Amino acid sequence: MAYALFKKTANGEPQNFRYEIFFDEQYTTERSRMLRTRPPSSGPTELRSETSKLEQMLHLIDADCSYEKYRAIIWAIESLNWVLAYTHQYNWSITAPHRFEEKTLKNLVNSYQPGHFTYATLMMYAKQAGWDEDKWIAKGVQWEKENAWRKRLTKQEENYIWTAGLSTDEKDAYYEKLKVKYNKEIADEKNQIQVNPTQALQKLLSASDLKNLPRPNYLIKGVLPATGISACYGASGSGKTFLVTDLGINLSLGLDWYGRKAKKCPVTFVVLEGSGGLSKRFQAWENHFNETIPDTFNVYIDTLSLMTSSDVTQLAAEIKNKGQQSGLIVIDTLNQASPGADENSSKDMGLIIQNAQRLARETSSHVMLVHHTGKDASKGLRGHSSLIAALDVAIEVKRDSSGRSWSINKSKDDADDAQYHFELKKIILGTDSDGDQISSCVVDAAIQRVISVQHKKPQGAQQKIALETFLALVAVPGSNGSKKLNGVNLEDLVKAVGSNLAVDAKRKTERARAAINGLIALGLINLENGQVTAT
Repeated sequence: MAYALFKKTANGEPQNFRYEIFFDEQYTTERSRMLRTRPPSSGPTELRSETSKLEQMLHLIDADCSYEKYRAIIWAIESLNWVLAYTHQYNWSITAPHRFEEKTLKNLVNSYQPGHFTYATLMMYAKQAGWDEDKWIAKGVQWEKENAWRKRLTKQEENYIWTAGLSTDEKDAYYEKLKVKYNKEIADEKNQIQVNPTQALQKLLSASDLKNLPRPNYLIKGVLPATGISACYGASGSGKTFLVTDLGINLSLGLDWYGRKAKKCPVTFVVLEGSGGLSKRFQAWENHFNETIPDTFNVYIDTLSLMTSSDVTQLAAEIKNKGQQSGLIVIDTLNQASPGADENSSKDMGLIIQNAQRLARETSSHVMLVHHTGKDASKGLRGHSSLIAALDVAIEVKRDSSGRSWSINKSKDDADDAQYHFELKKIILGTDSDGDQISSCVVDAAIQRVISVQHKKPQGAQQKIALETFLALVAVPGSNGSKKLNGVNLEDLVKAVGSNLAVDAKRKTERARAAINGLIALGLINLENGQVTAT
């Protein structure tokens, strides 16, 4: 890791200050792993704005100070739990080169214990040295206004600055070129919003106006709207990743999911956890269902932080460049997509939500976050309550004594009280060089018990055909010439429904099971001990 000295100026404030950090991947990985063992910090998150603020505060504090003060400041920086804390500690320390000893610095860092010193300690010393918090806030507001274009920089553009071997003048020229480019984009967007001022000013709508508004579109009817954000969450081992994978693949093929209509669209999986088994998962699905996953199902394998605006900008740009917009974006998992964030902090969670919504908005897509439950699973989603409040849909995945199931825990536009049961079926893919089995799992398409508290009408043509087929099979003449309803064997019903569906022959059984499953979920038929009966 390399460091740059603070640049002193005559009036005490840095001018054209450029703080250069060169990342050491091994160091940041090891430190990130170590920080996970610490309790959350009460200080700010490691964002560019907070990093700049820390640099400016340290610039005011003289490193040529007593050992007690030096130790307090080093530990206060360490208390932030920032990945690059050592960079800031080192850069500040070497501004007093005649006193600096790297061995002393490392010993202090290694001996740090959470709780002794905090960000407040650092703020106290900064204020004693002349720090003006109100002035900093005012500067920040002005800087944000003048540099809104910087939030649109892609990761490739930022990396180019440091990897292309550019001189200072070349870097400045490159930044200026990007500034002009993105400021034009911002201006064009503002002009576009103002194209129809009458529509923009229409805030009050009558009941008749509301009826005439276009109905919300969907990706999966009654489950996922076309845009917005959702979460699929559950405890580790509940099967949520396999369920979301199955959902995404069916959506990319335009196949109904659990008896619900799906609109064929591009699907992008941002896999940040468990990526090693991804190819096996896809192979198992293709082998089991005898289908080929289309090229519109893409996997994003780079890092992503929903705490960083530039990461979201880069991902949105790549999705649009590949024509993957207007579809589904799955981020697996939220925890891995928010490194260093305090999930219980309203500030951190607010930033995560804001960037997830921006990603959905800029790509005209639906963003699904795969997340975990907390220690008390009954309390639902882990983290600050602002997350569940912001979601359009929340899908809960459970695993208990009755098996695995999923249900819609929250939906802004639809009400669904059904609990859909599923199993994970092991698929053998072959053997490795040691002769051990290579396997993965798929969501089993077999009929499972589905619970619903209210009756509804069949949804879609396939469910209607399934119900009509069932009624025809179970209606037998009574003694007085009337008809009475008896049960029918599940497998007989599956075969009969499949023969009546106008789908590809290899999909008939699967589609029949999905349609019957949907009828059970709606409370229109019952399944018990392999026998299907009327409700």
